[in-house]
Order: sequence, then structure tokens, then C-alpha cells
Amino acid sequence: MAVLCLALITLPGISMASGNGFNLSQDCTQGGSSSAICSTKTTNTSSNPVSLRIADIVNILIEAAGVLAVIMIIISAIRYAWAAGDSNKVNSAKNGIIFSLIGLAVIVVAKIIINVVISNIK
Repeated sequence: MAVLCLALITLPGISMASGNGFNLSQDCTQGGSSSAICSTKTTNTSSNPVSLRIADIVNILIEAAGVLAVIMIIISAIRYAWAAGDSNKVNSAKNGIIFSLIGLAVIVVAKIIINVVISNIK
């Protein structure tokens, strides 16, 4: 489950960072494809490449925070399993899991908000 979460969070960032991934705008314009995806594609009319770079940096930071939150959930779950009934360790591990889940929820909401704002800027 944790590996699946990590893959879902990190793979989009890795494919975007490598530059060799699927590029819809390039494939539609160079290939002359007549698919439904290419016909409904909107072009980027932004003349401000700085805002695009900032958006890329923010997305990478959000994905890194998501990975960190998932790692903290895993670590807290291991601490919970190793608590051996010690109430202080159990409470500490539970708090770690709860705070990590809250952080992950905040990260998801922040990513949604930032993507909406960036799409309106573009």
C-alpha cells in the first residue's frame, strides 16, 4: 500500500522532471494527430515563463512533501507496532499517524488550489 502511494505521488514528478515523458502539446502539434484529445487541447498563451517555472518548483515541493508524509505514516506505523503496550509510545505513534494524515490532506488540498490558480494564470 505504501509503495503504491509513493508511486502515485512521485511518478508524475519524475516523468515531468525527466523531460522525456508524454508531452501532449508537442505530440499534437508535431504529429498532426486528429484524436479527440488533440482537438480539445488548449494552447498555452502565457508570455510569462517565470510563472511557469514557479509553478513547476511549487509542484515539485508539494510532491516531495507528499512523499515525506507517506514516509512518516510508515515510520509511525512501525513505531506503533513496536510500542509493545507502552502507553507513551502508543500515544506518540498514534499522534504521528494522525498528524501525518492531516498533513497529507493539507498537501492534497494545497495542490488542488495551486493547480486551479496556475490554470487561471495561464
